[in-house]
Amino acid sequence: KKINKQASAFAELEYRTHQHTLMSERASSSLGLEYEFNKYLKAQASYAFIYRQSKDEITKKNNLVPAYWSPRHRGNLSLTASYKWKKRIEISLRENYQYTYRYQMFVPKYNELGFRIPYEEVDEKHKHVAKTRLEIKYDIKKSPFEPYVSCEAYHDISTWYLDKIRYTVGSTYKINKQHRLEMYYRYINHSDDDEDAGSVLGIGYKFKF
Repeated sequence: KKINKQASAFAELEYRTHQHTLMSERASSSLGLEYEFNKYLKAQASYAFIYRQSKDEITKKNNLVPAYWSPRHRGNLSLTASYKWKKRIEISLRENYQYTYRYQMFVPKYNELGFRIPYEEVDEKHKHVAKTRLEIKYDIKKSPFEPYVSCEAYHDISTWYLDKIRYTVGSTYKINKQHRLEMYYRYINHSDDDEDAGSVLGIGYKFKF
């Protein structure tokens, strides 16, 4: 939603399934603000509440921890620089700081015979991540499609270790000035607490007013 010529607010809902299954993986909602300093530079701040379901886990002692849901809070701050080349190609570089907080939890656990045993402790966790994304979009003349490719690297700020890289290719489809669809394919090279490695197919819908 446009607030004025430079500022806008947004809300987002997202749903994911676990890889290769229709089992729910997570649902999230987010709110944020965006501010355009000029046509080359913009900043964004957002908050997201994430409700994530783990997979069944077998511990080192061969006990079973069934899948469970856990809430998380996430904040993002980003700065994006962009440049249009020959009016059709837009190149952008986004630097993003992401902080995620997970509660401490005690979840059910079962032994090999299926009997309930003392709870498994899931530690409280704070994670600070720096993300860098390079993206290229192409505005096809007289076409509602706008294809893009991007590469995003995740670094753990505490160690500056490269956690993972996400490669994405996709396209938006402009229905009219207010409505857009998006489809993409993404490859993630490494699993972490946030998502599994491997291939992802995504579809999205955006409404501007």
